[in-house]
Amino acid sequence: MTTVNHGWQSGLDLLDADVPAIHALKRFINHHVEMFLAEWGRLMHSASAPSSFRYDYRGWAVILRQGGFQHEHIHSRTNLVGVYYAQVPAVPPGVVAGGALSLTDPRGGRLATRAMWDVDRINLQPVAGRLLLFPSFLAHRVEQLLVPGERISINFDVQVDAVSPR
Repeated sequence: MTTVNHGWQSGLDLLDADVPAIHALKRFINHHVEMFLAEWGRLMHSASAPSSFRYDYRGWAVILRQGGFQHEHIHSRTNLVGVYYAQVPAVPPGVVAGGALSLTDPRGGRLATRAMWDVDRINLQPVAGRLLLFPSFLAHRVEQLLVPGERISINFDVQVDAVSPR
């Protein structure tokens, strides 16, 4: 099932392709996932925290055209979600392009404790070459792309397993 509207989504085996561009992208993804996991392990700083992690991921491409968007969704049966922006439409300064990744605040009590600094969502504008990682339980959507052109992202689910020290 896909959440893509007015666009296209590849199969889930995109990152299995044996081509130089995919090999380079996987090195880039691996570097960022490993940095994320190292920092996560450091922040946990518990004697029971795993000292290292194993991970695997599968990925797919999404191309959105003008008017395209993705409905709100989560990624189940995985730990992290990654997005790499391969291409975004070029727009003049001051023009709102749309196509933001919108992350929903997961706190259950957020509506009962409204404060002036609370927001329900954080919108992250796509930037070509940027890679984002976030927990899979965060509901998210892609806002409508308002300008001509294509917003191309490579998305991936990361499954993480702790490696126990021997």
